[in-house]
Amino acid sequence: MRVRVKVLLICLFLGCFFCSGCWDRREIEDLGLVTLAGFDLAEDGLIKVTVHIAKPFAMAGSGQEIIDEKPFWPVSTTGHTVFQAVRNLTSESPRQVFWGHCRVLLIGEKLAREENGMAQVLDFFMRDLEPRNSAHLLVVKGSAIDEIMSARFELERQPGRGFEGISKVVEARKSSSRIPTVLEFCRELETEGLEPVLGAAEIVQRPTEQPEQGMLREIVISHSARISGLGAFKGDRLVGWLNDRQSRGVLWVRGKVKSGIVVIRNPLEEKHLISVEIGQTSSKIMPQIIDGRPVIKVRIEVVGIFAETQEQVPLLGNEEIWASMERRMATAVRNEVLSALKVAQEELESDIFGFGRAVYTNYPREWQVMKDNWDEIFPTLDVQVEVIGTIKRSSLALRMVKTR
Repeated sequence: MRVRVKVLLICLFLGCFFCSGCWDRREIEDLGLVTLAGFDLAEDGLIKVTVHIAKPFAMAGSGQEIIDEKPFWPVSTTGHTVFQAVRNLTSESPRQVFWGHCRVLLIGEKLAREENGMAQVLDFFMRDLEPRNSAHLLVVKGSAIDEIMSARFELERQPGRGFEGISKVVEARKSSSRIPTVLEFCRELETEGLEPVLGAAEIVQRPTEQPEQGMLREIVISHSARISGLGAFKGDRLVGWLNDRQSRGVLWVRGKVKSGIVVIRNPLEEKHLISVEIGQTSSKIMPQIIDGRPVIKVRIEVVGIFAETQEQVPLLGNEEIWASMERRMATAVRNEVLSALKVAQEELESDIFGFGRAVYTNYPREWQVMKDNWDEIFPTLDVQVEVIGTIKRSSLALRMVKTR
């Protein structure tokens, strides 16, 4: 009996020990949740951080209730370092600032062009346990951080959700930009022979219109934002910009094109256009060493889907015309790659394609000799691009035209 009592007491003691409360708990009512953050250089040279902190009471509402208050609170502080600027937010926020819900980071152009500017932000987000390294990175083009963070989106009340949504759609449906996470960007920084790229966010000014008569409530958003093209880096420093066409040229070589539209001219009616939707794609970089110098061969395979034609003509029964369309699609893709290559070699002088990484993978010994001079080798690098295009016959409308 005494043994049973002792065992019972021990179990109760252990139960109390393992069921104790969380000594470091933080109640959600005491937290200010960051939904969007931006970093840039202030005029005095200090690091400036601007965040949107969610206001739950402004997001609530049901039925026909209309809430005119913004669902977030924008606040900015500065500091000599990123961590000091972040901690200085506590001087203005009545709640403890919590970074676990921040999904998008905006980096100002001034900070991105500074030596070690990006490195300061990345260092904080990789070392601190609270921010997520899965947050998406964007670099701001032609605007101050405060200006672009004041942008609004028609379908989202929280700007952070707006930037995140556009990032996913642009990558998945247009393939004209790349929005890596903090972790992915850091990995590219540490990869030999590859320079990173970031999606470029910019302001969109839309003409305002007068509200329609009879509307109970209408808001016209004239100050919005979009993601267009790429910012090219050399190390962690921004060196220039690529437009949508050039950006997709880079992504063709990297094998990151998921979808999009290639527009070609109709072989039978040059004044009319044909839209081909990008389907399956693949890319392979094949380096060679010839006479002691690297030569790069790029092979891209594209399967397109016949999506639209401005002039209904019987194309399905003519193999020669169909082959001509495939060649035209391949030429359009090749021209995008060559356009990006010209900018990268002549203006940016940055290996954003990863040719150096391919040389390192296939010729590790030779790479050890040339890696210190790769910045001088890349601008004169011989790059040969081959594109093989195939178009699927998937349009019932054309078959109907043919049988008339």
